Amino acid sequence: MTVLTLYVLFALTTAIVAVYELILPLRSMLDEDKIIEQWYIVVVTFFMIAVLVAPAILLPCLIPSMGDRFREAILKELQVGKA
Repeated sequence: MTVLTLYVLFALTTAIVAVYELILPLRSMLDEDKIIEQWYIVVVTFFMIAVLVAPAILLPCLIPSMGDRFREAILKELQVGKA
């Protein structure tokens, strides 16, 4: 396999894990407030962005404390936008 193929594989797997680890846990927190109505758009958009910035999003996926801070920041910004 070439380097490009390996990087594409890395980016896709990182994006899948990022959606599973970072975005889907927010759904249970935000469902009671009904802040986001179109979750599939959020998931698809985050997946595409995560593919592009895979090296930067790898650490929040692997280190639990960084993932918690990432989720808290997203939650805080969404709740500020609601008010």
